[in-house]
Amino acid sequence: MALKGSVVLVTGGAMRLGRAIALALAKREARIVITYLTSQKAAHDTLRRIRELGAKAYAFKTNIANLKEVRYLMKQIRNKIGHLDVLINNASIFKRTPFAKLNERNWDEHIDINLKGPFLCSIEAVNLFSKKRGVIINIADWASKRPY
Repeated sequence: MALKGSVVLVTGGAMRLGRAIALALAKREARIVITYLTSQKAAHDTLRRIRELGAKAYAFKTNIANLKEVRYLMKQIRNKIGHLDVLINNASIFKRTPFAKLNERNWDEHIDINLKGPFLCSIEAVNLFSKKRGVIINIADWASKRPY
C-alpha cells in the first residue's frame, strides 16, 4: 500500500510503539492522527516531531473504550480530513498484575482498553474508509501468551 497522502489513525500514538509507528509513517508522507488518553504532553511532543518531518498531524484525547468518544473522534477526522485509509489499533494498557492478584475491576479495565477499544474503533472507522475499503491493523501484547 502506498502511504504518501494516506490518512492513518494510530490509537495510543503519543508514546512508545505508537509514537514509533506514527513517526515512521510520517517519514513515508502519510497524514497522521493519533489518540491519547492521559499522555497529553507526550502527544503534543509527538505532533511536533511528526510536523518537523513535514507531515500533517492531529491528536485527539479519546477514551477508546467509550463509544461516544470514539464516534466523536471519527466525526473530527471526517470534519478535518474527510476520510480514513488505515486504522492501527495500538492503544493498550499492561498493568503487570500477578494472576493470583487479579480482580474484576482490573480485568474489566484491561478488557475495555485492549479488546473493546479496538472493536469500537474498527466498527466506527469502517464508515470513514474510502469506498468502504481500508486497512485495520491490530497490535497485541505478548502477555496474552505469557501471563505475568
